[in-house]
Amino acid sequence: MTTTDPRTILTGTPWSSLTGAFGPDPRIPRALARLLDPDVAVPRARKALWRLEPAWHQGSVYEVTPAVTLVLATLLAERARRGTGAADGVDALLLSHLAGQARDYDDAHVAQVEEWSGAGYLSRHSDLVALRALRPVLYRAAAPFLDDPAADVRVRALTLALAAAEHPALAPHRPALAVRARLLPPPVPEPADDPASWWVEFRPEADTPPF
Repeated sequence: MTTTDPRTILTGTPWSSLTGAFGPDPRIPRALARLLDPDVAVPRARKALWRLEPAWHQGSVYEVTPAVTLVLATLLAERARRGTGAADGVDALLLSHLAGQARDYDDAHVAQVEEWSGAGYLSRHSDLVALRALRPVLYRAAAPFLDDPAADVRVRALTLALAAAEHPALAPHRPALAVRARLLPPPVPEPADDPASWWVEFRPEADTPPF
């Protein structure tokens, strides 16, 4: 599906045939529909994102994961285009959610799993291949927030952009992202499972680029 309209993606996806952690889940498209409401408030958006948990249960990738990710990424990019230049609360939630999933498909994760399970891991997991193919879309969702006025938003945008830029087509963006990784001050210490804590792993100590 080549459209960038999240509503078209939502209605055109065969959700009943895509399995998550507990099989096909009708709550997933309903939760996405709530997020697509232009007037959605932060509490309702947070609850909707929680309803999507079966798509990423225990850090795994399922049939439904790429489809959910595509809707969220195109929604975030759309909100950025229509926004005021600064992330609102819902933008920040979406960005934090996508950044928090980034380590489930990045090159380091794949290399680690291949070390455990043997070469050819990707060839045996088409869902993960499909998710990694979305990295250009994810980069476009993150890029508008790299200069956001809020430091925590910039951290999460950089987290997502760094993982997405591992896609070969995004190699030209890596030098600029490396500069950002060196210049952005470390965030205030966060809980270990917060997406911002992962960004610290990317931050070079001196002049070592993150790629």
